[in-house]
Amino acid sequence: MPSPLRTPGRTGLAGAAVSLLRPHPADPGASAAWWEVARRAARVRILSTSCLEGALVAQGATDAFADAATDTHRLVDLAASVVLAEAAGGGVSDVFGRPITLDTDLTKRWSGIVEATPDLADELAETLRAAFRAGS
Repeated sequence: MPSPLRTPGRTGLAGAAVSLLRPHPADPGASAAWWEVARRAARVRILSTSCLEGALVAQGATDAFADAATDTHRLVDLAASVVLAEAAGGGVSDVFGRPITLDTDLTKRWSGIVEATPDLADELAETLRAAFRAGS
């Protein structure tokens, strides 16, 4: 049975509605990454609930959700998004290109991106990485 979920299909950061985890202010690289995405996107939302923010991408209410390069996400934060986003035609990736592995090792961390499209994920990841490195 086809999924009633559909991502908005946005392919670029310009004009995007993006949910972001707010980084700790003592982390200059993550703060720089956060502000660079906020500058480029049309709208930034901060709900502070990774599962809900991923579901909003799958529902089409927002274009992407990301951690600003802080390696905050554990599997329990991303597992539902992996299922929902992929069913909606989107996906889940990592800012640093590491594979999201579904296992029980809760010591593994990612800077997750839940994306409407691979093109949006690539641009968002590159923006976050570049600003993080420049700000560190």
